[in-house]
Formats: sequence, structure tokens, C-alpha cells
Amino acid sequence: MILVSLIAAACASSCMPDDAGASTRAVNAQPRVPLARYVSLRHDYPAAALRSGEQGQVYFALGIGADGRVTACRITGSSGSAALDSATCRIMRSRARYTPARDVRGVAVADVGFGDIRWTLPAG
Repeated sequence: MILVSLIAAACASSCMPDDAGASTRAVNAQPRVPLARYVSLRHDYPAAALRSGEQGQVYFALGIGADGRVTACRITGSSGSAALDSATCRIMRSRARYTPARDVRGVAVADVGFGDIRWTLPAG
């Protein structure tokens, strides 16, 4: 069984982008469902990584638009596998959805979220 675990948390105010809106943010963006549910254990492990026996943990930062969609993904800590790093961002950009952050007036605003995913090869 391929074990893929994902732990993600919306960024606390101390790690907000350095912009004028950061000090007025009332509510951080939150994933609509646990981010691990966006990863299919059966279909998402990159074939090249399986063939090469690659596994590891990928840390990432997500740009989250005011509409709750992921606008950007940046690897902040590599697994050591380009295939796993790339798959992580591809999956998060295409599937992850957030309830948008809100400013003190209740207006949806852009935010940043952080997470990690551990890619573990199936037992042999």
C-alpha cells in the first residue's frame, strides 16, 4: 500500500506575506476538506518515482486567491525527487480548494498556506 500523508495548516499571521493587508486579516484561508483527500493513493504516485524507488517528504507553500483557488505552489523543502516535488505542486494547484481568507470587513482576500506531503513506497 502506498502511504501518502498530508499535513497542512493555513499560515498564521506571523507568516503572512509582507503586505498592507496582512495586519487587517481577520480569518486565514482554510482547506475545504483535509488536503490529504485531494491525493489519490492509487493514481498519483509518479511512475518514474516508483521505478526509481524514490520517496520522501515535500514541504510547500501555496498562494491562495480571494476565490479560494490555489494560484501558486512553491517547494520550500524538497523530497530529493523532482518527480515527487512536481507531482505535489501539480496536485495542489489543480485540486486543492480553500475557504478564502477574510479581512476585518469580511471581504475575501488572498492568503498563503503551508503544508507537506510524505511519499512512501509500497512495501515490497
